[in-house]
Amino acid sequence: MNHAPQELRVRNGGRGRAGLPAVLTLAPLVAVVGLAAAALGVSDPNSRFAVTLLGGVGIMISLVLAKLQTDRSVGQFLLPVMLLAAGVRLLLFALIHQTVGPYVFAPDQGSFELLGQGLLDSWQGRGPVPSKLRGSLQVGFPTMNAVAFLIFGPAKAAVAVVNIFLMTWCAIPVYYTLASIVPNQPRIARTAVWLTLFFPSLLLWSVLNVREAPAIFLISLVVMLAVRFQRRRKVWDLVMAFVPLALLAVFREYLTVIVGIPAVAGIAMGNSRRPLRALAMGVVLMSVLVVALQMTGAGGSLFEEPSLQRVEYLRQDLAFGAGSAYGENFDVSSPVGALLFLPVGLVYFLFAPFPWSISGALQTFTLPEVLLWYLLVPAGIWGAILALRHDARSYTVPAAILMVTTVAYAMVEGNVGTAYRHRAQIMPLAFVFCAVGIQDMYAIWRLRREARLSVRQRVAARSNVRLQGPAR
Repeated sequence: MNHAPQELRVRNGGRGRAGLPAVLTLAPLVAVVGLAAAALGVSDPNSRFAVTLLGGVGIMISLVLAKLQTDRSVGQFLLPVMLLAAGVRLLLFALIHQTVGPYVFAPDQGSFELLGQGLLDSWQGRGPVPSKLRGSLQVGFPTMNAVAFLIFGPAKAAVAVVNIFLMTWCAIPVYYTLASIVPNQPRIARTAVWLTLFFPSLLLWSVLNVREAPAIFLISLVVMLAVRFQRRRKVWDLVMAFVPLALLAVFREYLTVIVGIPAVAGIAMGNSRRPLRALAMGVVLMSVLVVALQMTGAGGSLFEEPSLQRVEYLRQDLAFGAGSAYGENFDVSSPVGALLFLPVGLVYFLFAPFPWSISGALQTFTLPEVLLWYLLVPAGIWGAILALRHDARSYTVPAAILMVTTVAYAMVEGNVGTAYRHRAQIMPLAFVFCAVGIQDMYAIWRLRREARLSVRQRVAARSNVRLQGPAR
């Protein structure tokens, strides 16, 4: 069953053959130059060796992933765009390390390095497990650092290179998510890939030793597999979706819940003629899963105090000592307080830092991206309107995850910097709708342009006939 919106099929003219941008012909060169610059950009020999080896392996894996695509045209697009994305990230990595250093953008990178070293020391019998990791599932990122230190020594840049390629490989799940939602519209899928791989904040957070890249990669996999299960009804897709969902728990425990619940609910709504009843069933199923995990003692702090009081504590903790704190006068520990704060939280989470209130060098650095994001918002709204109007069921999984994750983050954020950073996690979901809106707007502009040219040609033809006079 083809769920592609009729209006989009007409305006885009079916499958067609969209030519690749000329810049992609330079992708292999950019990747090689980027790898050389990244290796030379770090100072210590351990990091230099780690960057060279991991970068080379990452490029080879990208080649293999592209070759594995059953549709040759998809592989021909994904390969150069992934190489270009990796090369640009490696160049940015080198630039940051040769100028201000990574800790300017992510001070908590030092915390992850210390946790990784402490975990490695505990493995080698030189000390206990760091107290912050005891009783917590969130050991994934410290473990990545510990393994990197074990293999390469004190190579603090190693995990950042892994992040670069995790974010680069997001191209595959993003492409196939759109290919499943809007079949036979490769331009829409390609637009979503371009936005995901080259949006400024998604570039920045993927070249640092922070958790954003693994989280975004795993969320993208969950969305792709959930959408494919919704459309194909193959149990294998559902089983595979639980793998990245479970891995999310070891990076950010709460994402397992705020991604898993709406994913199941979205599948149920998309396959039901009664979306509200399906939503209720999805919530019940996920609630059973939550209770089962609690009864078995799994999850640690994942289900610790799931209350408004806990939300208020987290929000105040994020706001404490932050120069860009907001909402200090609100108290979300009650339902009324939460409802009053929610609009404020949504505005800050989705649109901060505001251009008219930017202060400091770091916020000034974000200004071009903020303006670009503001330009994309209307396209995203228009894409959501088209989705709702023509084929709402196809979009239920990304829409449900996007809404729940956005509201959850909006309720707990307490400062502009953290809101800006966490917003990157929802952007690939938002780009699903932005891509639809952009392509439809482009199609409208193209049709109007062709209509104007046609009118001019007819007018010119009539003028020529009058000038030539009647035929003898």
